[in-house]
Amino acid sequence: MGLGGDRFGVGVNWLQRLAAVDDDQGGTEAVRGCDLPPMFGPNSGVHKTMKINVDVGSLVVGDKFSLDGVEYEVMRNGGGRYVHAHGTKVQTNTYIPSEEEVEVERDSD
Repeated sequence: MGLGGDRFGVGVNWLQRLAAVDDDQGGTEAVRGCDLPPMFGPNSGVHKTMKINVDVGSLVVGDKFSLDGVEYEVMRNGGGRYVHAHGTKVQTNTYIPSEEEVEVERDSD
């Protein structure tokens, strides 16, 4: 039974080109960006972040979030009813109810 084509698509072709470029172990020609597989291209989701809504009580010290257009960083979350945070642009301290939903940026998988 023949393969009938490259079932792994552009990824295998890219690896073959990369191996050919590096055959002499001293090759200086880089693999061009357009030759990269789509998963590594500039529009890939590998390095993108997405905004999600979470309860502020689930965050840990140092996490950053936004609430009503203001960026905050968690200063203290002792598991109580409130989370202590301060604004990242204006250093204003505030307490936010732990069940309050806030927007957090997370890396997408």
